[in-house]
Amino acid sequence: MKTRTRKFNPGFLDDAEIISSFCVRSTEYESIIGNLRDMPTSIGSHTLVIGPRGSGKTHLLLRVAAQVRLEAESLSILPIVFAEESYEVTSCGEFWLECVRHLAEQSGGVWGERLRRSHDDFAREPDDELLALKSLGALLDFAEEHDQRLLLVVENLNMLFDDMADNDAGWRIRKTLQTEPRILLLCSATGRFSEIDSRDHALFGFFEVLTLRPLDTADCQRLWEMVTGANSSSREIRPLEILTGGNPRLLTIVARFGGGRSVRDLLENLLDLVDEHTEYFKSHLDSLPAQERRVYLALARLWKPASAKEVSELARLNSSTCSALLNRLASRGRVSMVKEGPRRNVYILSERLYNIYYLLRRSSNQDSMVTALIDFMASFYSPSELGSSLESLCGDLHSGTSIPASAGSRLASAMLERAESSAGRGARAEAIELYDEILRQLKGEPAPGLEFALATALSNKYALILIDNGPIRAFEMIESLASRLNEDSREVAALPTAGALHLAGSVMALRGYPDAAAGAFRTALKRIEAIPRTEGIDELISNLKADLASAHFDLGEMEEAESEIEEAIVYAQSIEGQRSMGTAMKGLACIWVLKIFFFATDGRMIGEREFKNFLRLLAKAESLPSGSAEAIIVYAKHRGIATTLELITSSEVSQRLTPLISALQREDWRPARYSPEVEAVAEDVREEQLKSVQAILKSNPPLLPVGQYR
Repeated sequence: MKTRTRKFNPGFLDDAEIISSFCVRSTEYESIIGNLRDMPTSIGSHTLVIGPRGSGKTHLLLRVAAQVRLEAESLSILPIVFAEESYEVTSCGEFWLECVRHLAEQSGGVWGERLRRSHDDFAREPDDELLALKSLGALLDFAEEHDQRLLLVVENLNMLFDDMADNDAGWRIRKTLQTEPRILLLCSATGRFSEIDSRDHALFGFFEVLTLRPLDTADCQRLWEMVTGANSSSREIRPLEILTGGNPRLLTIVARFGGGRSVRDLLENLLDLVDEHTEYFKSHLDSLPAQERRVYLALARLWKPASAKEVSELARLNSSTCSALLNRLASRGRVSMVKEGPRRNVYILSERLYNIYYLLRRSSNQDSMVTALIDFMASFYSPSELGSSLESLCGDLHSGTSIPASAGSRLASAMLERAESSAGRGARAEAIELYDEILRQLKGEPAPGLEFALATALSNKYALILIDNGPIRAFEMIESLASRLNEDSREVAALPTAGALHLAGSVMALRGYPDAAAGAFRTALKRIEAIPRTEGIDELISNLKADLASAHFDLGEMEEAESEIEEAIVYAQSIEGQRSMGTAMKGLACIWVLKIFFFATDGRMIGEREFKNFLRLLAKAESLPSGSAEAIIVYAKHRGIATTLELITSSEVSQRLTPLISALQREDWRPARYSPEVEAVAEDVREEQLKSVQAILKSNPPLLPVGQYR
């Protein structure tokens, strides 16, 4: 069940909703609440939580306040929660007056009314020192009467002190907090600021500081599940962690947009998300003063950690002015400063998804760097799941064939559409029930024109039960189609039958039955021999032959494997005239991916000319096929990293392979500077692919079928 959340302001949630929706930042929460539980009444302790916008500061502070209210009797602490922005506080006296106002709003009965009257009276006091004394006196009277300490929960302390007109306000507030243990301060800031960092400022060394780091993959998984109500694997969530920079608010935005979508679908539709949240991203920019905005946008255009000099050149400002503006943006959490050396700082935008938003919106053609990265991530992180293949198969089994328009055929078509819709959204039991109903309607000899509906219903049903009942049994059930259909019907039923057999064979291969898988693929090929060479048939034959080659390889039948691969390439090359160039080139690239693996495990490798052809196919493909990066790494391990890098960087596909280029450069001890997103993907490539490639080359294990790489 989904839990109600707020993208921008958890302050609108009640305590029960705050507690139920709090699923990350548990370590920081336990630290703060544990400190409050163990604190002697004679000692005041004050905590500052630092994190950029959207990092979860507000939710964390409100979670602590909610727990303090739950344990009010044992803790004897009353939280006084300020608004997220305290625009009216410009002096020490106004700070304590604001405490009185919030305490009055939170209190009921006699005390609430008394505090409201006191607040209205104090607000007319022109002398700030007297205002502070009166307001503080009212707070301490309340604490004494109720035998409670007061926990002041204050957001954006850095902004509050930036707006202070009273230069001594910090020292006056510090003196009170140091001498009065009945008042505790729990506050947040978007970044470090001079009041806590400078030795000559009031709050230096005063707080216990907790810095919120970006969420890791496990935390992103928990947050995704809480927002969407759906489970996700670490591999599915990793690209979203990278794109959002592990920022809880941005991940929540993506989760609300992308719940129920596949990794590839979500990444490929990222521009839709940007459009949907343009108002939020635009307000983020509009709130900046003109000069800061100029620096901010220059840093966004660079899309990599950049020095003040690099930013100043693009922003057309002198270096000292630019440095001051960057530091000001960093103090408010808009920009993050990273140490690159003892005396060298570089800067990046803190909200990573905003950087992508800006680049995508900057031109009507989108930004090629971002779209190239998203394409690579979709290829690299997309899981090879039966469910994804199943949804695609069940949506395509009857494409290109029509049922004659009789009353019975219209009913069958409508029921097939309902069943496919159910399968597409993952409701397998519902889809199977609908297919069974179709079979009951068509029992016995089907009426003329309904053979295809019968074959589709049977094929799709058997494809669905693969997940639960095993591929061998499903293969036997699919084969029974031949006995149920008369000779005249077999050509009509061949396409859905072959599609179901293809899926059955793929599952058999994944589960370690290469012999049975090869049988399923051969049977599927036999079923479509009589089908005219229409659009889609050559692609199906090419895919089946490539998967059959993989099964032969798993069985150690190298000559048969190579023969099937060569035939698969011939069929793939013929697709160009039937379908879009991009789709055809991707299909052909898939086969080359498999061929590279075949050669590598047999101790060989394709030549440089063939590798260049492979890179050209990748450049022309509509999207990168899964397995592309690993295949190139296999090639690099055979031919040398330096040689491979030279071939890639001089090819048309270089931009689409930027994370891979970065990974190979690091492996070759010559790293370059890229965006944090590219670097994170590159590190994953190194961790996953380079290790797995070494294992493949050392042990020659059986490869997954080519379907894994699509």
